[in-house]
Amino acid sequence: MRFARRWFVPDLALLAAIVTLIYSLAGFHASRELFRDATTGWHLVTGERILEGYRFPRQDPYSFVGTGAPWLARDWAADCLMGLAFTRAGLAGVAAIFVVALALVSWIWFRLTWAVNGNFFLACLLFVPMVSNASVEWLAVPRVLGWILLLAAVWFFEQPRPRFRLRDYAVVVLGSIVWANVDETFFLLPAIALIYAISHFARPLIWNADASVELARGRSFLLTAVLSALATLANPYGWRLAAPSLECHSTLVLLIGVIGGAAALAQKKLAHFLLLVAFACEPRGVPAAALLLLPLANGAITDGLRRAHDLRAAVRHGLSAFLTYSDRLRLLDARRTGFAWGAIAAVLVLLWFRLPTVAAHTGFPPERFPVVAANELTLVPPDARLLAPADYGGYVVFRFQGARKVLAYEGNDFARVFEARPGWQAEVERLDFTHALLPDDSPLVPALEQIGWKVVFRDEVATLLAR
Repeated sequence: MRFARRWFVPDLALLAAIVTLIYSLAGFHASRELFRDATTGWHLVTGERILEGYRFPRQDPYSFVGTGAPWLARDWAADCLMGLAFTRAGLAGVAAIFVVALALVSWIWFRLTWAVNGNFFLACLLFVPMVSNASVEWLAVPRVLGWILLLAAVWFFEQPRPRFRLRDYAVVVLGSIVWANVDETFFLLPAIALIYAISHFARPLIWNADASVELARGRSFLLTAVLSALATLANPYGWRLAAPSLECHSTLVLLIGVIGGAAALAQKKLAHFLLLVAFACEPRGVPAAALLLLPLANGAITDGLRRAHDLRAAVRHGLSAFLTYSDRLRLLDARRTGFAWGAIAAVLVLLWFRLPTVAAHTGFPPERFPVVAANELTLVPPDARLLAPADYGGYVVFRFQGARKVLAYEGNDFARVFEARPGWQAEVERLDFTHALLPDDSPLVPALEQIGWKVVFRDEVATLLAR
């Protein structure tokens, strides 16, 4: 009976993972929305090329304009996983992998929430903004795998232990190596370990804490930071991998993070406070903030409620009943995992994407990418030099498996970049592109037509011009 309850009765974390699966398939329309960023195309083709030739590119293999700067396949292991899935099962196989990965993110998110003693009801409530904020970056790109590693790292650091043992250091080193080859956010692991080290060293200086225990833990985390930083060098490019930029989060998540940070500091949880501040104050933000800030804020707010004093009797009674009921639900939830249903759900997702009707509608959305216009490129000479925005360029790289050289530019208003300075026509000549695949509303389309370029093909999405 205990075995059946453990393996076949799902806990809240697994239920959340299953809800994420259902939402991603039915509400989010993962078969199309996962491919709304054309960098997926770059990753797929790069992974296939590495698998075919076992060579790691050091110059951009897709552009006809050399920049002189090294081009690194930073996420090569994730690229290979994506390339292998595409080779075996097409884009449907790629989508299936990332839908399962998103479900795993939700599962670990709840596990981290329990590790920091978060409240059961608050976890259910905060799950909604977590999904809504993270779904902005639900894409078939290695960043999603980086989320899994980020949550797993903080979950691992939150496990109760007086100091790290040899096997703990081994786990950190192995995790650092995996992260450095899967996603470019690997620098977060030594950074987070360093934050934990600083917090343990500082606690005895600020509060009346056991100095020997805090210093021992601080030394453990400092060694962890050093080992994880050194382990990240175990990648094909060594020290050349640079830190990436982070992306955006909402005001609601920021507000919750600030409240949680203040509560964590009041409860002497210096590591949580520093993590909350570090992620909340990132000027460009990051969807991962929704993943990391909310569990830590939950734990801090819950602990603050437990320590609340000078409350009116009715308020104190209601708060006590609320926390006690939540604790009882957590105890019941901890007795089950439902791993069997998790495995079954993952298999069903893979089978779902294998259905012919689903597989046929899985891929890059034709209303966002030049799916039809790209057919016209088959009539263009193989040595043509194509100019395209980054999204279109990534799609062309995928469509032609990197055989078409593309100068991909960033930004939606490329023409004004030229028009803002004298001699932009000379800049067009200097780049020496022979064709341009542009959005219909791009101001560069009439600009090129004005200097003699002609339209080869046009539909409601894209325009192909030739010099």
